[in-house]
Amino acid sequence: MASNSCLSGCPGEGPCPPSPEAVGAGRWPPCVLVLLVLLLAVVLRILYALPRHACCTDESFYLWLARNLFGGEGFTYYCGKPELHFTPLFPVVLGILQWIVRDWEAVSRVAYVIFGGLLPLPVYFLAREMHGRRVGLAASFLVAVLPAFTSGFLFADTMSEPLYLFCLFWGSTRVTLPCGT
Repeated sequence: MASNSCLSGCPGEGPCPPSPEAVGAGRWPPCVLVLLVLLLAVVLRILYALPRHACCTDESFYLWLARNLFGGEGFTYYCGKPELHFTPLFPVVLGILQWIVRDWEAVSRVAYVIFGGLLPLPVYFLAREMHGRRVGLAASFLVAVLPAFTSGFLFADTMSEPLYLFCLFWGSTRVTLPCGT
């Protein structure tokens, strides 16, 4: 079989037509498009995170746990009782970010912007591996702008979901992508 013949056609029928991935590939490099999507995701989340909001339910519990954990009281809630219901990942991240931000009131919003803004990246990698570059870009764009991933968390009274979604999708890319990709 000639090296320029299509795998799906008969050998020797001539060169393959350009793949959908190659059409328009010279317009914008994929890395530039992904960076633009990430920038859009971060800007949208900053706009949503700027106004103050009432910290209640799970978000306040996570902040309290982080404050106690990094204040030397252990992974405890009020009255020094050990916490068994909430996972420690988000309080640990909040505590680390608090060293940088220095404001317990703003630290969960900073985590929301960082991890929500980075979420389109593993979504792009995963969708690109499964369905190609165009689908990867479309999926990452949707994650960047859809209200369920931008403002929806603000109305659910907790901002821990972007961190967990980022970890879930990043872990999925590590499982599905070959090494070195």
